[in-house]
Amino acid sequence: MARLANSSVNLVIKYLLFFINFVVFLVSGAVAGLMIWILVEKEKTVSSIYDFFLDGACIFLLVSLIAFVVSFLGWIGAFRENICCLKGYHWTMTILFFVQTVIVILIFVVVFVPEARNQLGIYPEDSLRVAIEKYRDDPDMQNLIDNFQLTDPLTRTAAIHTDGCLKAITDFMNNNVIVVGGVLMGVFIPQMVMSWLSRKLITQIYKQMAKWNQTQYRPR
Repeated sequence: MARLANSSVNLVIKYLLFFINFVVFLVSGAVAGLMIWILVEKEKTVSSIYDFFLDGACIFLLVSLIAFVVSFLGWIGAFRENICCLKGYHWTMTILFFVQTVIVILIFVVVFVPEARNQLGIYPEDSLRVAIEKYRDDPDMQNLIDNFQLTDPLTRTAAIHTDGCLKAITDFMNNNVIVVGGVLMGVFIPQMVMSWLSRKLITQIYKQMAKWNQTQYRPR
C-alpha cells in the first residue's frame, strides 16, 4: 500500500484511459465486423473514391477500423504503462483532431462560402452528380439522396438535381445549428480530453521511472 501511495502514476487517470479505450476497442471491433458483413452481403465493389465515400457502410468501416487501432494503443498503453503505445495514442489522437478540424472547416466553406470554394477549386456539384448517376444502382445511395430531397416520393427520381441536394444540406445546417454544434463538441471534446490524459500519464510514468532510478542507484 505504501508503494502505491508513493507512486507518481495516478490510478484514476490510468484506469479511466484503460476503461474508456477498452470499451471503444470492443464496440469499434463489433461495428467493423458488422460493416464487413454488410459489404460482403451486398457484394460491394469499390471502383472509385466516390464508391467508397458515398457509401455509409464504407465510411463506418473506415471510422471503426481507425477507432479500433487507436483505442488498442490507448488501453494497452494505459494498462501496461507502456510509453511507446501511449505516445502513439497521443500523437495519433492529436493528428486526428487537426485532420477533423480541417475537414469541418472545408465543409463549412463548401456549404456557406461559394466564392471561397470556387477559388479553392472545390466543386461539390461534381461529387453530387456522380452520386446521382449511381442512384439507381445502390439502395443505400437511394436512401441518402432521398433523405436530402424535398420532393414527392412518386416523382423524386425525375426531380433529383445537384442544387437541391446542396440546398438541402445548407438548410439542414442552418436550421440545426445547435444540434450540429453539439455533435461537433461531442466529438472533439472527448478526443481532446483523452489526448491530454494520455500526455499526463506519460509524464507521470517518466516521474515514476526517475524515482526507481534514484532508489536503484542510491548510495548505501
